[in-house]
Amino acid sequence: MLHYDFIFDYTPYFNGGASDRISRVLLSFKRGHDSAFSFMRSLVVNYFDLQFYDKSKTVVCAVPSHTGDLYNPVQRLCRAIADDCGFLDGTHLIRKLYATDSFCRTGIRDSKALQDSIEIDGIVQGLRVILIDDVATTGTSFKTIGNMLMKAGASSVNCIALGQTVKLKERRLQHA
Repeated sequence: MLHYDFIFDYTPYFNGGASDRISRVLLSFKRGHDSAFSFMRSLVVNYFDLQFYDKSKTVVCAVPSHTGDLYNPVQRLCRAIADDCGFLDGTHLIRKLYATDSFCRTGIRDSKALQDSIEIDGIVQGLRVILIDDVATTGTSFKTIGNMLMKAGASSVNCIALGQTVKLKERRLQHA
């Protein structure tokens, strides 16, 4: 079973956004600023109601960056969440085989290209996977990698984005 959730709305700077505090904090997080990392860590750790998780069968993984860099803020956040919550650290389980074009820069959401560039590099059989990404726009990464994890034997995949992209026009309509 795949489940999708996000913690807050995000308006990217190239869309005339990032004027709200939380979008600015997310941009700072993506740039590796420690204060933004601490803020996101606190938000995500408090997101989980730990009584509903078997910690020995719950693994935290990150959607790999388009470059495959293992030391990006999302990977770092997943390690911290695993440590803080007592979950298994699965930052090594999803491996980028080669760099791909950034979805956010090209606008092209190619599920097949993403799937071909990723390998599930470990055992997820019977585990509940928490898959984390910084931003979700269309959900292509979550859907593609989530399905790969399910085919590899995960009992469920909970996809959590720190921010879900909303267009500035949509946000203005919502708050009008």
